[in-house]
Amino acid sequence: MNGNSLLKYLPPYKGTVTVLKKHQNTDDIIEGILSANNKYAKDYSQISSFFIGSTPRQTCKNIWKFLKQNVNYKIESENRQTIKTPAAIIATGKTTGSDCKNLSLFTAGILQDLKRKGIQNIPFVFRFSSYKFFNNIPEHVFIVAFPGTNKEIWIDAVLYEFDYKKNYTYKIDKKPMLVGISGIGAVKKQTLLKKGAKVVLKVAAAPARTAFLLLVGLNFANLAVKLSAADQKDAAALKIWWERLGGQIQKLLNQINRGKVKKRILGIDENNFSIGIVDPGTQTAIAAATPILVAVGTFLKSVGIDPEALKQIAADAANKKAKQIVEKIATKVDKKFMLKNQQVEEVEETGKKMNYLPIIIGAGVIVYLITRKK
Repeated sequence: MNGNSLLKYLPPYKGTVTVLKKHQNTDDIIEGILSANNKYAKDYSQISSFFIGSTPRQTCKNIWKFLKQNVNYKIESENRQTIKTPAAIIATGKTTGSDCKNLSLFTAGILQDLKRKGIQNIPFVFRFSSYKFFNNIPEHVFIVAFPGTNKEIWIDAVLYEFDYKKNYTYKIDKKPMLVGISGIGAVKKQTLLKKGAKVVLKVAAAPARTAFLLLVGLNFANLAVKLSAADQKDAAALKIWWERLGGQIQKLLNQINRGKVKKRILGIDENNFSIGIVDPGTQTAIAAATPILVAVGTFLKSVGIDPEALKQIAADAANKKAKQIVEKIATKVDKKFMLKNQQVEEVEETGKKMNYLPIIIGAGVIVYLITRKK
């Protein structure tokens, strides 16, 4: 993950700078930092998921590592102390750089948003510190996770080592002010998953996401290529769509990058609808990922990308899965009933094919419930 890849999720950096105060004191700077932590909360909400680690410590290290690799440390003069947006911190990272104040703000913004979303609760403070004897005026600030415990994690991107505990002579801890933010992104993007997609969200749990990620990595039905195009066209919309399904955007992007260089594979059943040969493991993944396959076709279309055969594949997979479920629970009597009625599963009416699968499944379940042994 690099800075440029994150900028596309943030409001464009316009080169504007906010000066705290022309003649500021320590209290002014502390107040400015705490205020800015809330001011840019909505921006940090767009990128926080990229830093999620398997543990709180790993999350903290991910933030520290990103700042070390993408933002040069630059001391600001006492006469000109600035506050930057996250986009400004990233965009100027390799040019003018940022001071410890803005590095801390970036770290705090990510941690606070992950807590707000209920993803990871990592308590932290801004630690203002002094390193001079007989001088209690802070000259540095960094973030400390789990403050006041024996598990403190020091996140200071000024230093060359993560969680390095450099001794100070004096310190002040300030807790952030937690505020709520309404929504993620613009109203237009919030409406991407209305209508039937809300039903999909309820069933698109971890197994479906895992199966879908597998298919993307294989470039099944050109999924990786299509999603890569969506990322180029509207990265924020792709992120919102995937995170509302409960997924982590970085994992999806990793699979997109893995799959988009592979030759596409396409197919699910034995009736020559498919193109190419699909192994049983992939067929199982297709069945498990069906809810998301339905959703992704709708999403791609919403951002102007042709979903091609994805909707048909999802429909066929759903029908096949439904048949398997009924056949698994049905008695011999039920199976004979279904076999007999398969002859009328598809009939012509006014020149169009009509699918009677729901009727057959419903009847089969009813017969099963009536005839099963108590």
